[in-house]
Formats: sequence, C-alpha cells, structure tokens
Amino acid sequence: MAANKEEITAELTAFMHEVTPSLLHTAWLLTGDAGRAEELVHEALVSTCRAWPRLRDEDPLAHARRALLDQRAGAQPRFRHVDSAGPTGPVVGMVGGDRERGSEELVRLLRGIPARQRRVVVLRYGSGLSEQAVADLLDLSVAAVDSTASRGMAALQARQAATSSTGGRAVTGRRFEDELASALAEAPAPPMTVDPEDVLLHSRRASRTRRASLAGLVAVVALIAVAVALLGPRERGTGGPDLTGRVRRPVSAGLVLGSEHFAATISSPGRDTNLDFYLVDADGHRQRVWGRSTEGLGSGASFGNAGTSGAILGVVPSDAVTVSACFLGQPLSAGDVTTAPLPGTGYQAVGILPQDAAMASRFLGVGWVDHRGVRSTSVPTSDTVATFTLSGSGNQVSVWTDPQDGSWGVYLGDATESAGLPLAVGRREVVWRSQPQSVRNDPSHPDYGFAYGLLPEGVRDVWFTLADGARASGTVQATPLAGVHLTAFVLELDRPTGGAAVGHQLRALSWTNPDGSRDQHTFD
Repeated sequence: MAANKEEITAELTAFMHEVTPSLLHTAWLLTGDAGRAEELVHEALVSTCRAWPRLRDEDPLAHARRALLDQRAGAQPRFRHVDSAGPTGPVVGMVGGDRERGSEELVRLLRGIPARQRRVVVLRYGSGLSEQAVADLLDLSVAAVDSTASRGMAALQARQAATSSTGGRAVTGRRFEDELASALAEAPAPPMTVDPEDVLLHSRRASRTRRASLAGLVAVVALIAVAVALLGPRERGTGGPDLTGRVRRPVSAGLVLGSEHFAATISSPGRDTNLDFYLVDADGHRQRVWGRSTEGLGSGASFGNAGTSGAILGVVPSDAVTVSACFLGQPLSAGDVTTAPLPGTGYQAVGILPQDAAMASRFLGVGWVDHRGVRSTSVPTSDTVATFTLSGSGNQVSVWTDPQDGSWGVYLGDATESAGLPLAVGRREVVWRSQPQSVRNDPSHPDYGFAYGLLPEGVRDVWFTLADGARASGTVQATPLAGVHLTAFVLELDRPTGGAAVGHQLRALSWTNPDGSRDQHTFD
C-alpha cells in the first residue's frame, strides 16, 4: 500500500534528523568552510527528498552522499583563505591540546593533498565507510580506493612530520593511521545546521516547477521522441548521445590490456542506460569492475580504474579519430591506448594500460581529435585542474597543476607539456596547427596557438598586453584553482606578424586583487 503524504513527510524528517550531522561533518572536512558545507548538505537532501519514492526501500543515505560529492565535484570550493605554505600545528599526536584548534589544523592538513586522495581519506576514515562503499560512491575499484587511501595517508604523514619542530610528538607508521582516523572521526566541526522544513519546502517547490515545465513541454517532447525514434541516437557537439531508454539490447566490445581481458557493455536493464566494464578470465567468466549510468556523461567521456595492472577503462564519442591519455608529469606515451567500437551507441570503448600500476594514480584524463580536427579533453573534476574551450577553434585545453611535485603544464587533445617552471605565477605559449592531418602542411591554414599560465589566487578583471605584431582572439579566460591557491588562465593567440616572436607574444597581464587594488605581472 502506498504511503500517504503525512507518512512520507514523517519518514523524510526522521531520515534528515538522523543523517544530517554525519553529512555536515563530511562536507566540512571536504571543504573547510561551514557555510559551504551547509549549502552542499541542503542541496543533497533536497535531491534525496525528490527521489524518496524510489529510494525509501533502497539506500537513501548513499544517494545523499553521492549527491553531496557530485556537487563538490561540480563546484568551486570556497575554502577560508589560509596560507598552506606555512607550517601546520601537530594535528596527530597532540597531548591535551586544544581540540578546536586541532580540528582547524586537521582541515588545513587535508587541504595539502590532492582532491581525490582527500575525498577517499575523508570518506574512509572520517565517515567510517568500507572500501567497497567508497568505491561505489566514487566509481572506483576497491583496489584503487585502497591504493589512494594509502597514498593519502602517506602524504598526510609527510606533511605532519614536517611540522614536528612546532611542538608535539611525531607519530609515524600504523599509529599515525589509527590516530588520524580517530582525529577525523572526532574532529569538532563549527556550529552548522540544516532545517528539515526548509529542505522539504525546496524539494516540493522544485517538484512543482518540474511538473509545470513538463506539462508545458509535452508536445515538444513528443515530437522529439518521434524524431529520435526515427533517426536513432546522434552525437551532440563533443559529447556522446543521450541513450536513456534507447538501447534495445546490450552492445559489447572487448579490450585486451597486457595480460588482462575486459568487456565493455552498454545496456538498458530498466529505465536507465548503463555503462559497465567486466574483467574476463580465461574461462570466459565475467566480474564487474566498474560502471555508471550513461546519463550526464557531459563531455562524452568517463573513466575508472580496474585490474591488477592499473588499467583505466572508459568511453569517448565514436567520432574520435585519435585518442591519447595524459598522466601528470609524463609524456603521452606513458600509457598504451586501445579502442573498440560500441556500434549504434555513439561511443567507443577505451582502455589505457599505464607503464606500471602505480602510474594509474597520476592519470589526468583522455583527449581526442575528431574528424574535423577539433581537440577535446576530459579530465576528472578537480580543484587543481581547469579546462577551457577556445572560441576560435572549439579546441579544449586543460591547465593542470600537480601539488605533489610542484609542476604544472597544459593538456590538449593529442599533446601535453610541462611548463618547466615552479608552481607559481608564470606563463607559457603553445603553437600548433589547428587543421586535420590532411591539410596540416597547407600554408593557407596558419599556425594557431594560445598562452596559458598561473596568476595569484582570487584575481578578477584580467587584461593583457601583447608584443608588437602580436594578435589575440577574445579575452583572457581565468578559473580559480583552490587546491593550489592560484588562478589558471588561457588567452587565444593568432599567428604573429612583424616583430613578434612565437612564444613571446604575451608580454604582461594586469588584474584586480580581492581587496580591490590593481596589480600587474610582466613576463620575460
């Protein structure tokens, strides 16, 4: 018998009272900002309430956690500004210390490790989830969760050891992991609240708005449905097609990576359309190692880790002519790339075999060039990587930073480079031919390029000065990188004329600082 409105309201209110403290604690450890944590949890609970009829008999807490993490991945975190270059206090191993100060220092310590490691460490130890539960939430294999947690703990331990001169006693080895897990679980967070009544109000308002919009668009949807049924799935832009409910029978492709065999399958077991990868043994038995819904693939690419070799598996649009993988600080040849078509879906399966399993942790993303010569990149959403689309060519470039070794550089569809400069304010310029291979030697198609680099944190209103004879297309695009306290930028450049030399077109940038003052940096 279906529950009435009063029963559902009571269930939701009880659920929110039960899970909100845990969700707030997780969000605060991830963001370091009490206000932002409240926003994330509020929106995660709104999403859970809207899906309650489907979730009430399943695992609504897992849905809420995933909704929280999806927002965290898709938005710029708003940390309090703390100079991470300075020493932190002795978070672990303090005797009789100030718990509130220790809690602040713990968040500061977490900020110094890569975003993926921070998420795994917080979920595994701060939220007390099993490796399997973390793997399911982050679309990773259990082996990837274990290795990422180990690397995160090692990075935290190294940062903690560097603060031993500030007082306290150094703690290492297994005791460090035990004490850090205890500190994460018990860290007192700032006062935070989420009002269940306000969550229910926003959930109902969103549902009413959606129903009204659907009612107004029913005729248009019907026409689109007829068109899709007649024409079949089609790719859109650099993304893959919407396959929801369109795959009548499973479509599979095989990938051989080293000594391991994998199978990629797109199927519609119910209302959703799923992408699944399986490890296939010598007898043909299959074990699912990674998967997700194809809804919301965005750029048309999605990747996860699997297998003992550190294999990286995923899909890109079927019109990708060349596909390459990028690893932080490594050339494109650092991993072997294998592709296989998934007919009728608009996707092709991709398998990447790193040079060694440890390198899988430094996987940055996949790039591809389509038949028009347009380059696209897909990188994990991160607060240390920024992806830009250049208006002149439609190419996508990603400015990456690596807090572990202090390097940074750029990644585009079939090329990558390290700037060869320390992780600080600076710029580099890249020139390449924007046309497909068949016309790359045609002088009527000029070289094309861009300048990229890093600026201080929090800048706005960025403007540029070019060398004589240099030309730019559009304005400076800039995106904050909270994980390294810098701002990434790109500026599209045309082929230089006159006295401008390739690689020296951008002479200076000026900007407005967060306090309203103006500043400028002149490049050599």
